[in-house]
Amino acid sequence: MRALSPALQAAIGSAEPLVQLELIDWAPHYAAVFSGGPAGRTGAVIAFDGALVQAYSDGAGHLYVRRVADPTQSSWGAWTQITASANSSGLLCLACIGDRLRLFWPDAATTQLFYADSTSNGLSWTAPATLFDPAAPLAGIAADGTGTQVFLLYQTGGLWRVALWTLGGSWTKADWTNGDAYAAGGLGAVRNADGSYLLAVALQSGTATGMALQVCSYTGTWSAPLTAVPADLGAGTALQDPHLAVYDGLYHLCYGLADSGSISGLASTRAALAHSLDGLHWSDPLEDASSYAHGAVALKHVAGYLLAAPDSAALAPPYSGSDAQYRDCTADLSACEVIQKDGAPARLVVTLQNDLGQYNALPALRPNACLRLSLGYAVAGAVPAFRAYIDDWSYLNAAGEAELVLTASDALAWLDRQSRATLVYGNQTVGWLAREIAARAGLLNVAIPGTAQFAQVVPTFSVPAGTTWRAALTRLSRLYGFDVAARTLPDGSDSLALVEKSPSDAPVWSYGAEAELRIAGHNADRANHVLVFGAPSAGGLPVGEAWDWADVGATGQERFLQVVEPQITTHTGAGIRATLELQREMRYAAGGSLSVALHPGLELWDVLTLAGVGPPATLRIATLHHAFQPGSGVYDLVLTLEGV
Repeated sequence: MRALSPALQAAIGSAEPLVQLELIDWAPHYAAVFSGGPAGRTGAVIAFDGALVQAYSDGAGHLYVRRVADPTQSSWGAWTQITASANSSGLLCLACIGDRLRLFWPDAATTQLFYADSTSNGLSWTAPATLFDPAAPLAGIAADGTGTQVFLLYQTGGLWRVALWTLGGSWTKADWTNGDAYAAGGLGAVRNADGSYLLAVALQSGTATGMALQVCSYTGTWSAPLTAVPADLGAGTALQDPHLAVYDGLYHLCYGLADSGSISGLASTRAALAHSLDGLHWSDPLEDASSYAHGAVALKHVAGYLLAAPDSAALAPPYSGSDAQYRDCTADLSACEVIQKDGAPARLVVTLQNDLGQYNALPALRPNACLRLSLGYAVAGAVPAFRAYIDDWSYLNAAGEAELVLTASDALAWLDRQSRATLVYGNQTVGWLAREIAARAGLLNVAIPGTAQFAQVVPTFSVPAGTTWRAALTRLSRLYGFDVAARTLPDGSDSLALVEKSPSDAPVWSYGAEAELRIAGHNADRANHVLVFGAPSAGGLPVGEAWDWADVGATGQERFLQVVEPQITTHTGAGIRATLELQREMRYAAGGSLSVALHPGLELWDVLTLAGVGPPATLRIATLHHAFQPGSGVYDLVLTLEGV
């Protein structure tokens, strides 16, 4: 149940209902600022005074920098040469360290690592100087936050690995422990507030695999790498030059995606951008329409979100709540219906008056724009209850009436999109896999309880290319019986909630004679004995068993259900699945429905008590159906219920 103020709780059913509907154009919309600039490997940062500072290499030994105070302009100004003796690989790194900007690059004739500094936010630079000699060819340089630590992706014995070089009395390295790669395509890093680092590395692990983007952390030791972007095994496709940034509370990974067209016939060089809340689980990347020879750097400037490169750049204005991005539609609301069912996206249908043509050319009315519905009572305010994303809309005109009808689904509908690549995971927990699947679909904020099934390890889990994220998550949820729904948080943002429905869940609200309709029923057709068989292993055959002895005694009959699950490899896991499967069967034993006044706090799966309808009943919400017609004073809530 949503948290409600005491005043709002007291007003339920006894005051004037309040419904607020807001239209929010929430997503960044990138548009090209310029194209046709010089092509080359690049770096970019937001300087300490807020200006954008760029660097690029022409691949012929020349390194250039420029400072861009206003990236909204179609011309970003002239470049200033830093050196003419950089390595022809074009490798460079531009970073904010301490009180300065620092540009790194490898020398053309030696293995020395050079640098130049700017203490004027990119207005002027020091002469090139040697930092240290890693004594190896480089494929990546990354630094952030401090000038005493530099990550290098370097070659040793024909293979590639990462090392952190730290300045003490001299520069010394700490090699990573994650195995060496056959080929390498770049390195990016960000420093966290606690001094740890998140790294993104473009690596090809063997001759038979393509280049993939892996992420790992360095906290004094190296974490095991995780795949952020899987390899595209088609010949001619390359991932390159990853860049990491942190803004808006998220990690952002921008990289180059080049397809020669040798297989598909569709040649392209684009920048792609993925996001992560924790640095472990990443959204599927979104490509930009412009052409970027070596990808771009994603940054947040005061003017908006940037994809910055020397040859192309794109800008998305930030959300500011302006008239172009926001409209309070409450005054135009003539009808609203919300249906939320267990296991399906919530569906919102809204009818707005359009008599003055106010929605005919509204900039915020876009596909996937957000409709935020808040519910409450006039004397006590309202709370955000549903956040849905527009699927379609229609303009209706008849008998002097002009209306706009919008339909929208909550974020659970994002799971209906397909995976472009085949993903294979080994020995990860159920909770980890659930976060991974949700993140791939773009759902980064996931609430998972600390119940036992989410800590169970799944030996192998795959998501074949073309599979929907919903199908993958449903398959995972069936392993250990959890349920999934979208939630709207108190600040109006999204969250994905995973729960184990437990018979011990306490009721959050009770209904008696104030309900317009109360129905509570019982169904005897369900299992009372469950056996679960897992996969045979060295420890034997995992078996779990659960009985509902009360129902056995009441029916005088064993009603058996057998489950075979090869992904369960332990007796503990089999026992957990048996208990959860029996609890699901027990929920089938009871059901009912309620027709009540608007309640802004009730959510899917909340447990209610019903009195005055046969024996007192404790039931769980399986469906919510809101119907509002403010003009005629209709504010109905119909609940379909199941057993606890």
